[in-house]
Amino acid sequence: MKVIGQKFWNEPAVCIGLLTTVILLVLQIVTGDDWDAVNIIAILAPFVSSLGIRQTVTPATKEPV
Repeated sequence: MKVIGQKFWNEPAVCIGLLTTVILLVLQIVTGDDWDAVNIIAILAPFVSSLGIRQTVTPATKEPV
């Protein structure tokens, strides 16, 4: 949990992914739709993908010309 908290504080992608997940969760609760695997995956997908995106994106090492 501490690692996720540090990533939330230091990386904007994780913050955006978590906020998107919270919004989707609230919408699911408000609409009252049935809970199934597809809905749960759709709700968790932004947060899970934001946790893994940083490993594939690296900053440029050279200054642009």
